[in-house]
Amino acid sequence: MLLRPRNYWRSHWKVLWDKDLVLKKFILFIAIIGILVSCEEETKQEPVNEVSEEPKDSLQVYSGGFVSGSESAILRGNGFVYSVKMDSTAKELSEIVAPMKSNDFQLIPVKVKGKVIPNPKVNREGWKEMLEIREIMETPEVDSLGQE
Repeated sequence: MLLRPRNYWRSHWKVLWDKDLVLKKFILFIAIIGILVSCEEETKQEPVNEVSEEPKDSLQVYSGGFVSGSESAILRGNGFVYSVKMDSTAKELSEIVAPMKSNDFQLIPVKVKGKVIPNPKVNREGWKEMLEIREIMETPEVDSLGQE
């Protein structure tokens, strides 16, 4: 009895499909799993916090030797050399240190607060960055440099 009639299997599956809900539930379960797997996963993006905290004082303190000429000035410190933007504050500093200089190339130690900006005259003056002095913090006294 190894051979069974054709109608046996057809009727057997028909009975299982019609009467047994287990097969229907299994097929439904497989279909749902297939749909869920085929959907792309959406990545959740964190909302961008638009409020940015700025530093309280974005200006840095620079101390070094200051030398000025008629139209330009330089601040040379430990590990940096900046061209100085000649605005009213830089001219004021030049006037303060002028009596302290014994020659045109003497570096006078100063302490200033400022901001480094790109040098627009990089082809004419050799430094890529320029210091914009915002505040003069310290200058030496005339007597401390040995001048009278």
